[in-house]
Amino acid sequence: MTSDKAELERKFAAKERKRNKPGVVLCGSMDELCALAQLNPEIEAFY
Repeated sequence: MTSDKAELERKFAAKERKRNKPGVVLCGSMDELCALAQLNPEIEAFY
């Protein structure tokens, strides 16, 4: 798991993972989630 975009990029690079695959990121607020993730109505309703 990661806690910011830079760590997520390093994780994807280390695993040679495509950027269109989902990744786990710890967020402390909805503002952080909205800044880091692409949300759709289903995800927004869940949180």
